[in-house]
Amino acid sequence: MAYFLGKDVKVFMTTEHTTYCVSGGASVATATGPESSPNIGSNTPPVYSVIPRRDVSYGLANSRVTDVIGIDVTPGTRQEEISFMGKNTNLQAEIKKEIIVTLTRKVSDNTFDVLFNTPARDGVFDSGGADGTAGTKTLHDGLRTSKNQNFGYRLHLELGNDALGSGKKEVMTIRNCCITAHTKTLDANNAQEETIEFYSYVQPVISADGGISQATAITGTDEI
Repeated sequence: MAYFLGKDVKVFMTTEHTTYCVSGGASVATATGPESSPNIGSNTPPVYSVIPRRDVSYGLANSRVTDVIGIDVTPGTRQEEISFMGKNTNLQAEIKKEIIVTLTRKVSDNTFDVLFNTPARDGVFDSGGADGTAGTKTLHDGLRTSKNQNFGYRLHLELGNDALGSGKKEVMTIRNCCITAHTKTLDANNAQEETIEFYSYVQPVISADGGISQATAITGTDEI
């Protein structure tokens, strides 16, 4: 587990589709086309972009998640316990890798309320295949297979201004992650806070500042 303060890490979030973002009103989110995306959570009628498309790279204001207090990154594995006849010790067989990212932020808009409470937890579904242009684009309702290159969202964690020395930044990109939990903390004495939990079973990409092509490339079919 690694915990970062919000002041030390910049967080950027996009969909996994190269031309479609997740947009909507105050109470519903829908998949929509490649219009210019305002800042996350901007509520400008008639259409505002909640989460911009994948080719909106990290480092830009319209993909940044604001008011972040802390980021908890927990890598791990999914395991299956197998017992063999005549053996006292069970086998812990690794099934797949997993990574869980938890964001804590001050509540400045209803962006994550909309994403969690409407069918928008899993990003954009493209019936025409990965980054297709002919198919129908809708929100992934969780009832279709997750073995889809456009499944979920993409998080970019930009670590410091000198993480790699010589003023270079290190960027961790968590691909094909989905929203699995969302809670709010209400306290009369404190500012309202919310916690958003993401999970991903795809290996993250670590890139240096300027490695935008690597961080925004579509996930390979053999990685899903």
